[in-house]
Amino acid sequence: MRTSNENHLAALYRVSFGLLTLFALVVQYLTAQAHPPFNRLNFFSYFTTLGNLLGAVVFLRVGLGTRRTLSVEWMRGAATLYLSVVFVLFAALLTWLGDYLLKQRTPIASKSEK
Repeated sequence: MRTSNENHLAALYRVSFGLLTLFALVVQYLTAQAHPPFNRLNFFSYFTTLGNLLGAVVFLRVGLGTRRTLSVEWMRGAATLYLSVVFVLFAALLTWLGDYLLKQRTPIASKSEK
């Protein structure tokens, strides 16, 4: 069983990560807005952005001590699933792209210069 101090520390972590995620999304939004053409609907249509936004909302709701209702638990599960999918696809694409570029395309480019 957790002590009161551990609960407060966990809540502080959750709120901190929620605010950090929201800050990152705001910076990303403002950066994209500074480079026309910018479309708000297009910005919020990315699965990664929506998953991060849901994750931030869940961190803040749970960290601020809202009651653990069934809807909050479903939101936690959805955020976990969405962010896991983003992570796995991101890691897989980076691994594949890195291998493809470094092992297949770079040698071809260096041979064509000779």
